[in-house]
Amino acid sequence: MKTFIHIILCFLIFNIVSAQQISEKKIKRCGAKEHFIQEMKNAKFKKAHLLQQKEIAKRIELSSKLKSVPCANPVIIPVAVHYNDGVSNANPSCLIEAAQAQIAVMNEDFGGYNEDIALFCHFSSACPTQYDASSLAGNGTCIQFCLADQNLPSGEDNIGGYAITVGDYKWTGGVDAPNWAGYLNIFVYEDAAMSGLLGIAPYGGGFNPNGNGVFIGYRYFGGKNMPDGCFSGGKIGGSAPYNLGRTGTHEVGHYFALDHVFDDYNYTGQCGASDFFDPAVDDTPDQNVANYGVPFINYSDCSSSSQNSCGTSDYFFNFMDYVDDIAMLMFTEAQATVMKATAEPQAKWATSSVSCYNDFQNGSLSYEPIFENGCINNCFDVSYTGDDGFKLKIWLEGFDNGSVLNNALSTNNIIPQLQPFNYPPFNYNGSEYVYGFGTSIVDWVFIEVFDTNDDLVAERAAILTTSGRIIDIDGGEDIHFPCLTNGAEYQIVVYHKSHLGVVSSTSITYPASVQYDFTTGVEQAKGNEQLKEVNGKFCLYAGDMNSSGIINNQDYNKWALANALVNNYVSWDVDGNGIVNNLDYNLWQLNRAKVGEPLIQK
Repeated sequence: MKTFIHIILCFLIFNIVSAQQISEKKIKRCGAKEHFIQEMKNAKFKKAHLLQQKEIAKRIELSSKLKSVPCANPVIIPVAVHYNDGVSNANPSCLIEAAQAQIAVMNEDFGGYNEDIALFCHFSSACPTQYDASSLAGNGTCIQFCLADQNLPSGEDNIGGYAITVGDYKWTGGVDAPNWAGYLNIFVYEDAAMSGLLGIAPYGGGFNPNGNGVFIGYRYFGGKNMPDGCFSGGKIGGSAPYNLGRTGTHEVGHYFALDHVFDDYNYTGQCGASDFFDPAVDDTPDQNVANYGVPFINYSDCSSSSQNSCGTSDYFFNFMDYVDDIAMLMFTEAQATVMKATAEPQAKWATSSVSCYNDFQNGSLSYEPIFENGCINNCFDVSYTGDDGFKLKIWLEGFDNGSVLNNALSTNNIIPQLQPFNYPPFNYNGSEYVYGFGTSIVDWVFIEVFDTNDDLVAERAAILTTSGRIIDIDGGEDIHFPCLTNGAEYQIVVYHKSHLGVVSSTSITYPASVQYDFTTGVEQAKGNEQLKEVNGKFCLYAGDMNSSGIINNQDYNKWALANALVNNYVSWDVDGNGIVNNLDYNLWQLNRAKVGEPLIQK
């Protein structure tokens, strides 16, 4: 069976061919390289730049030679946003929303808590030679951003009390907003000079934040919190495939002294050429051609559709390549070190302009990278899929739609891309992640594996389809558990967030050659009538909204506290239509007092 991570797999939703054509032919991803080459022709600039690079290199050397340590106090960067051509002040709420959405993406990406970072752990687990797990910036960059909201320069627009201006400033690459020294200035507009350009930044500008900053075309500004954009004179954001805020991440990477992964310091275009910080920055493979669109990795042989221009596997998913927003997901440890060395010290930033600085100091805000301890690879966090495993089928009472299960959560884009079982009672920190969902997908499910002594030996998240079949995140029908013993027998438990879990009535030999189908009869589940017949299929009972293993008033209480929600991913949406209402209550009422097997009671 094929094992691909690619956005056009059976349940993924984007048209890669057209996206790649747009990327390569109509859009220029970044103008930082050309700007830097031009600036280096100026002797005064060149001298100052070389001195700056040497100082950054000294700071890197002092940071224990790239050894990763927990980030106790991130550098807090005040942000000012300056809109201009193509944008007006007609809709202040839109201007604020777009700025906050962009900063939210940058915080996730620079903090190492963007959900899609989990994909790198899948890549490295399946193909460790090509994608070294230790190269991941597991602690993030130790940099965070806040839209400035106090003690702002006088005489400025300061829309809504934030550092937001309209029509006052444009980007040239120098001190373009002199009143805003000590800020990361983001210039958001489009004119004839910037037409077709997603972004541009002064290389290493964050070493001396003297009123300089980065440019982002207004169509590509914002982030995943507003993927369709908003209008204020023109449409801000919403321009797929660059509508997830990664242009901001990419350009700010340049601002903190990163080059493209496909460029060497002197832009020779040759494989093996050096970066300025070599050997410090040595954790991205050699590469001299940019990648576009959404390349894929074939887990079966670790080949990929990226350019691989220097004979090694490209880190096309790095924030400093040219791929579509949805395919960017990580910085390396060395890149993080360079950026932090460039951003420090805190004293050079207008710290008093951001109320969030004190929030980080007093613990109201915290810095929590997902993979602070690196990619976890054990039986309780599966980062590799394969061709042998368990084959499972279930049916959900609440999602029953006759011959298929209700797919409203996927068609309405409500399902989270990262597995959702990181809450009590599961407290599962696995890295299962998919790019997006197609119409054959119903929801996430959670699987536990017990040995014959009822000891939990493995667990993971997987995907339920409209046919009732459970598939792995690669689209394969085998749910893979790498630490189980071939030929041994195990009990399988399947949970859904709003239904009572079930236990297989018989032990199953691993790997299984045939499907274990819970839908064929009540005898398929261990215990007394643990499956309910609905329309000829045997289903998991609806209503266990807190996954306690018992349907009772505690479940009702979750529904009663918020029973008028629309397009929210919650366990009390028992029928899975994206709407919480009396229909969900009715399903709970039918089954209240139903008790699950002791093995599933939490």
